[in-house]
Order: sequence, then structure tokens, then C-alpha cells
Amino acid sequence: MKRSHEPEGSLATRLQAAVQARGQRWTEQRQLIADVLAASDGHATGAELVERVRAADPSATPSTVYRTLAAIERATGYAADLDHLSLQGRCPSCRAAAAR
Repeated sequence: MKRSHEPEGSLATRLQAAVQARGQRWTEQRQLIADVLAASDGHATGAELVERVRAADPSATPSTVYRTLAAIERATGYAADLDHLSLQGRCPSCRAAAAR
């Protein structure tokens, strides 16, 4: 599956650099997930991200999407606070608002 090259400093490029800086691999499926995140308008649930990723790559599994989101969160502190019961992802500002 061929991916387009993104400009320096794009969201997907920054996510890749952050994950690799932690010594983790950056696979083709992780690139696809980063591309889907970058193309998303606003917030998306984990289930919505899985659906979008699988539309582009039917071999992608939900666990791959969630593990990648967790890796991105560990590397950046952003992207996913996954509640595996509701499969809802929230950014840090939404977590803070929900905690009030």
C-alpha cells in the first residue's frame, strides 16, 4: 500500500518522529492510522477510527488501531484516552472538561 509523502512538520510526520524517538517501530499500518487521524475533523471515537482505517486497509485490526493510539499517547501525551467500554477517545482538554 503506497502512501503519499507528507510535508515536513505535518501531524503524521510529528507523530512518527515522537513514536520513533521512544524506540518504537513505525509500520505502514501505523502510518495509515496517523494519516487517518490527521485527516479527521474534530474528535472521533475509537470505533470511528477503526472503521476509517479498515476502509483503507481491511486487514487492519481494532487491536492494531488501539495499540497505535496508545503508543502515540505515550509518545506525545495526546490523541487517546481510551475507555474500552465505550471506545471513546478524548484529547487532554476534553478529559479535563469531562472530569469537572
